Amino acid sequence: MSTSTVSRVLSAAADRIERDGWASHPQQRGVLLSDAIAVEVRDAPVDDSIRRELQDAAFEALRCHVASSSAGIGDWLRAPGRIQADVVASLRGAAAEAEMAGEAPEDDKSWFWGPGGERDDDDPVKRVVVEGEHYLIVDETCSGFRGFGGRRFDIEFFDGRTATTWNLWHQGTIPARWRDRYPDNARFV
Repeated sequence: MSTSTVSRVLSAAADRIERDGWASHPQQRGVLLSDAIAVEVRDAPVDDSIRRELQDAAFEALRCHVASSSAGIGDWLRAPGRIQADVVASLRGAAAEAEMAGEAPEDDKSWFWGPGGERDDDDPVKRVVVEGEHYLIVDETCSGFRGFGGRRFDIEFFDGRTATTWNLWHQGTIPARWRDRYPDNARFV
């Protein structure tokens, strides 16, 4: 993955937010940070097979730039007083760092799996890890959609609990670096 490509995506996302405004939440006018990056990745002159890798590298470069603590990017964005200029400056700073790094940061998906990451908000009782794959049992009333199209899953946890759900959601394969945080805890029966 070319660092100059990552840098260009981050710079273009900053330009888009400067031009169209920054939205801190979906109901607000302007562009969400994730949408700004996603559009630039979509429009980047790269092979389709590496678009996801490019998007992950762009978010990881931004996360590395803003991470002064173990807070995830979501917490950083929701900090009281966060303004558009902060977001644009951070995108430009991450772009400059990516360009100077000589290679894109290795994406271990810390923003998702690491301390302060997205998975820290999950209810551990509803977490299902089978053969390194992470799933969540979601309440039946949460939305009109069901994970895996509402297919039935019977789960036997290693601590003796059992569960049956028609609303299991898959978060992905846990990267090797984070498997000690999320060890296998169940099996499908």
